[in-house]
Amino acid sequence: MDTDSDLRDERQAVVRRLLDAYFGRAAQATMIVRCVDSMFQTDVLVEGWEYEVRAERDDCYILSGFDKGFSKRRFEIVSQPTIEFSGRVAAA
Repeated sequence: MDTDSDLRDERQAVVRRLLDAYFGRAAQATMIVRCVDSMFQTDVLVEGWEYEVRAERDDCYILSGFDKGFSKRRFEIVSQPTIEFSGRVAAA
């Protein structure tokens, strides 16, 4: 049994619960994706630009600032979800 790993997991769970309770949805983890294919969406998406993922649904990303979903195939993940607090970053 790896006690250091168990302790770290327990701490992360506590931090997530506290952040969720204090900030609500604003404390949710953030994932950044880069557009690699803007075909048929050139008036909306810009190839090479990075976008914040607000939600995932039906094999689509719902991007911050947009109401509709975009196929995940159009993007590559730039950064995995993280939660920032007090100048430190914890993996989500």
